[in-house]
Amino acid sequence: MPTIKEVAARAGVSVGTVSNVLSGLSTVSQDMRRRVEAAIQDLGYRPDHIARSLKTRRTQTLGMVISDIVNPFFADVIDGAQSAASEHGFTLSIINCRDSAELEKRAVETLCDRRVDGLLVVVSIERGCHEHLQLAIADGTPVVCLDREPLGIDVDTVTIDNVAAGQQAVEHLIATGHRVVAYVGGSASMYVPALRQQGYLAAMKAAGLRHILIETSFDRQGGRDGAARMLSRAKRPTAALCGNLQVALGLLQEMRSRGLSTPEDVAVATFDHFDWLDVFRPQLTSIVQPAYRIGYEGAQLLLRRVLGQLNDSAPQRLTLPTQLRIAESTAGFVGFQKT
Repeated sequence: MPTIKEVAARAGVSVGTVSNVLSGLSTVSQDMRRRVEAAIQDLGYRPDHIARSLKTRRTQTLGMVISDIVNPFFADVIDGAQSAASEHGFTLSIINCRDSAELEKRAVETLCDRRVDGLLVVVSIERGCHEHLQLAIADGTPVVCLDREPLGIDVDTVTIDNVAAGQQAVEHLIATGHRVVAYVGGSASMYVPALRQQGYLAAMKAAGLRHILIETSFDRQGGRDGAARMLSRAKRPTAALCGNLQVALGLLQEMRSRGLSTPEDVAVATFDHFDWLDVFRPQLTSIVQPAYRIGYEGAQLLLRRVLGQLNDSAPQRLTLPTQLRIAESTAGFVGFQKT
């Protein structure tokens, strides 16, 4: 088994430089880093992580708590975080809490007990107590929250502007000619749906239109239930903004079961877009969120905390841009009546 001294000799650098490369420190020049990595590859060197963690008091592991690993949005978030962690020689330890506040609390405690170097957390969607995050931070474990910015806690976050994105989508629907527009999604007691509702309400108020809020669970069944309520109204909406893709798919499923189509009967816009949706017709008008970048930038921010590059600076709040992708599900609306 080759040693770190042999790696240093092969690369023509000091043992300390090899150690810094293994630790992911950015102070090492690119030339030295390439030489060390080549020597590691040539010799087949494998660091003793247990011994190293005892010496450096770091495990080279980031903990990640995901609210719903089944949701493809969060799969992309994980992918981005994994890429950033790998670039610095860190691994991810991931726990799915299924949008349960209690499971989230237990996951954070478990990962802290395993001495992860930092935590990436997508908090459960229902607003609640985050004492477990405050305790982790107070105990010296850096925390970055992704996608959802928890209330009442000073913590690094990487999110999008949900209010502005929702408002932009509704403004598009109004500009297309719709005057009876519904919002179908989670309730105002939830982190992200509350903000997306605000964007919807702002656009409707600015246009002088009456709002139709249909609060449901934030999943496909919620979309079906919300669609049933929306379609049973005496004055049926001609357009709907869905709080996420799962809700949109449920809504479209319920419409199809009633012999209705989009955009002919109800135009549909939604948060979330994935490339695999392009094989279906009609293509959905959607707010494209930078899921991969949320994970990548979140892990980069966490690693700066872990590696001491931010010291005691105030919590960082990074807001990433979204894109409104206009497609067939909101095209071709005619014959509206102003109300």
